[in-house]
Amino acid sequence: MSRNGYDPSIVAGLARAARTLAAAGDGLNLDLPPIGGAGTGLGAAAINALSALYFYAELEQAGIITAAELLVEARAGLNIPSVRAAEKLEQFAQRERDWYDRHSREALFARLFGVGAGATVDADGGVNHAFEQLMAVLCAAIDRAATELGPNAPPSVQAEVQVRTAATNLLSNLEPRQFGNTVFAARRIQDELTVATQLLSDPDVDSIFHTNGFWATVRRILEPDVPDFHRFVDMGQSGQHLLGWLASVLGALGDVSQQLLPATSPVYAWASTWLAASGIDMSPGSQRRAA
Repeated sequence: MSRNGYDPSIVAGLARAARTLAAAGDGLNLDLPPIGGAGTGLGAAAINALSALYFYAELEQAGIITAAELLVEARAGLNIPSVRAAEKLEQFAQRERDWYDRHSREALFARLFGVGAGATVDADGGVNHAFEQLMAVLCAAIDRAATELGPNAPPSVQAEVQVRTAATNLLSNLEPRQFGNTVFAARRIQDELTVATQLLSDPDVDSIFHTNGFWATVRRILEPDVPDFHRFVDMGQSGQHLLGWLASVLGALGDVSQQLLPATSPVYAWASTWLAASGIDMSPGSQRRAA
């Protein structure tokens, strides 16, 4: 925890996502040709943009932007302790008109990843219900590969083939999701999430609610419907890392002569963290296991 009481990894994740989007630049257009042997039309830049959006999708469920929106909506009735804090609230309110509202964010995240409140209604079949299951299959394949690791021994070729297949299926699922407003939305939501995090980290905002730190303030604003912060942050960060890893190994996915999972790769920890946070049972015989 930082001095202000919020997890520095949130800000680090936002900074990493922002760098990803900035580095991609105009390369995030929708005319990217297939790269490597993965058999999908997703390029590394598009995957990185989607990885940032996945992080935002899980943080949406943690309620960070929602808490900021509720705070700003109630500002007229709050005992705000400083002019500076009042100005921050007004600036957020004015910028909201250029950002996605909650309903629009939820609809976007449901279309891309099948998560959040927007995924509960699927009138037009646009919700990506398969994503989480395919992500679980990939994480489970990586987790199984980890059981073969020795001190310096990578997994077997057979274990890597299972990971390659799961990775290709996941990317194929995401391929059509790169179109439309995806990249534009990533930049807008990243901006809103960054400003919301800064607002809710302000000590003057803490004093309004007599709290101490970012998460305590978010919790107080969202009560009584407080989400499991740890779960959504763990899923968002590990999922973003996993999708970023796929972007980095895109050329190796279709080439079995290239090692995909070295013994020292951090991908094993990311997969394990995602599975634990998701609560998806991938054990033999599970009803949620993908075919």
